[in-house]
Amino acid sequence: PHGLPPLELPVMDAATALALVGPAATVAALAAITRPQLFSRKVMAVDVETQGELTRGMTVFDRRGHRNWLGNIDVVHEIDADKVLDYFTGVLWNALENQS
Repeated sequence: PHGLPPLELPVMDAATALALVGPAATVAALAAITRPQLFSRKVMAVDVETQGELTRGMTVFDRRGHRNWLGNIDVVHEIDADKVLDYFTGVLWNALENQS
């Protein structure tokens, strides 16, 4: 839609997505809200350790096959990086084209 050739990027796994920093993380967060179809989510159980038994003040996810906790959060675990980048590039081109 923006006249540039598409970039060939793989679908990212959760570890790669978590490695995004700075502006890229912001782009991913915006796209997750405005283009949720570009992300795969799963319900997980999360809590913050406050007793200091395992850790203190850390977020703990129950990733065991048989969860002992109830799911209480949707977690993005896959991102279609190519489509997110295409979406963001289109947003930038539209902004440039609509400048006064």
